[in-house]
Amino acid sequence: MDKHRSRDITDPPTDRLACHFLYLARLVLQTEAPLSIGQGDPGPFDNDLVRDANGLPAIPGSSFAGVLRHAFRRRLASSGLAPVDTEITEGEQAQVPVSDTEDATTFLFGGTGEQELHSRVAVSWGCIHDSHDRPVEGLLLSDDRRRLFEDPLLRDALQAAPILRDHVAIDHRGVAANSAKFQRASLTKGHRFSIEISMWSDRSEDPHWRALLHLLESPGFRLGGATRRGLGALKVVRRHQRMFDMTSPRDFDDFAALSPSLADTTGLVSVDADSAEAAHASHEEVMASQTDGIGVELELTPVDTFLFGGGSAAINPNWDNDAKMKPIRETMVSWHEGSGSIGETYCLIPASSVKGALRHRTAYHYHALRGIYADCASDPLTTYASDPREALGLARADSPKAVPAAYQTRHNPAVFALFGSAPLENREAVATSDESDPEPDGWTRPGLVLIEDKHLSKDRVTPLLLRHNSIDRFTGGVRRHVLFGEEVATLSPPGSEGPARQGSKKKGPVRAVEPIRLAMRVLQPDDPALRPREVRQAFNRALVDLAEERLALGAGGNRGHGYFRGRVIWEDGGTWVNGEPQGGHHES
Repeated sequence: MDKHRSRDITDPPTDRLACHFLYLARLVLQTEAPLSIGQGDPGPFDNDLVRDANGLPAIPGSSFAGVLRHAFRRRLASSGLAPVDTEITEGEQAQVPVSDTEDATTFLFGGTGEQELHSRVAVSWGCIHDSHDRPVEGLLLSDDRRRLFEDPLLRDALQAAPILRDHVAIDHRGVAANSAKFQRASLTKGHRFSIEISMWSDRSEDPHWRALLHLLESPGFRLGGATRRGLGALKVVRRHQRMFDMTSPRDFDDFAALSPSLADTTGLVSVDADSAEAAHASHEEVMASQTDGIGVELELTPVDTFLFGGGSAAINPNWDNDAKMKPIRETMVSWHEGSGSIGETYCLIPASSVKGALRHRTAYHYHALRGIYADCASDPLTTYASDPREALGLARADSPKAVPAAYQTRHNPAVFALFGSAPLENREAVATSDESDPEPDGWTRPGLVLIEDKHLSKDRVTPLLLRHNSIDRFTGGVRRHVLFGEEVATLSPPGSEGPARQGSKKKGPVRAVEPIRLAMRVLQPDDPALRPREVRQAFNRALVDLAEERLALGAGGNRGHGYFRGRVIWEDGGTWVNGEPQGGHHES
């Protein structure tokens, strides 16, 4: 190899003994959404959080490294070349080669089989912080163990389910799907973790390292489960790093003096000054500033009231006994000058509720664009093969069994392309008679639409108590024990103490309130499954329906709750969704 040629990331690995440069970073990460990393063992809920020896939630190094590896491979497949001598500044997208993606990923993270290599990247377990912003490391015994019960943040984290959300899958009939009622336990938003990442290299300026650190700022980098339903988002609050040259006596001594404790940053260089502004930015602002995918924002104002149920306590404590249905609310950790505390309780618009409504409406619009209607579902021209990849051009059209398109949402190509597909138990067999596997290769697919939770502070929401009863169909009187109430919410104008009520849902003026902003992002917009224009247009039409009072969110849509009006703003001006020339912001 010519020693004067600049080497890129895909160059073959050199002798491992030549890798005497150690890149090391100790990070403090803050959860920007509830974190739900399950351990797989059955517990009191459908998932049980991974915990350390103290019973505190933790981030396994394998989970972190696995997500980092996947993100690195995905970024490789969509990036250009970055020679070793190319200078990449902080905040600039690190470019990595488009060719030999698997070889380059294996070179960095290791692999088995023909390319059996040891990983050059090492990740520690992530340790949760107490209210004094210190990581809790090691097994706490004797008097130290009292910290677990006296510290407010650790006491919150010790709960079996600091946050518990109820979920239900809705089928094409609008009712709960069979065996699809479940709960998910998560860690409260705002908790902090310390974690260490290190990488061995034979280069004093390695673009691998800059690429890895850049991936941590990507909106697609999320940990745990339900990441496409708003969970698992992280933010780098502090970062201390250094490159140690182990052939240098000074660097070797400095590394030997560095304590294994994640709280020790002696000899490491702080990069807080460069990223101070980013550290204080909200997750929505970070999402909008990223180039990973295409962002879309919904500015929505409720027409009247809305209800996202599942809450255990009423917003107005005087209505706890009267309200049988209450809005879901969650607390979060707040930090001020290095001290953490459990903050106020927020009303929640769960991303799962938004995703479920959009998923079904996208399937509807895809059928409409393709001329597939419910009254002709038995017509062979209005059915598609059991494998949705065929309609997207991702597989051969050789599936002999057709599925009624109007009735099978999960077979819908637009739903499969945008929202992904996961294996379900007791799934109806779709294989041919000579094949026993009902889940063909490639069916499982992660979703590409990332939706954020939305938290509304107490001063933005005004509760209302609505009372209901049930009428006996024979006597015309009220049935016994069927008088109940529901607590719904509406937005309050700034400075007011009550809701801004408007008359007609269709003709009333828009309220003088700050709209609710829902952030979304389409990851990998160049994915082959998203090439059909009907897929993209169906998704955009679903968003427009949501902003034009044609699609309700949450509970009580048939009672008038959950309708919104507003606008849809694509950050690329609608170029991707409409296939138009590049332009400015586009409002639908």
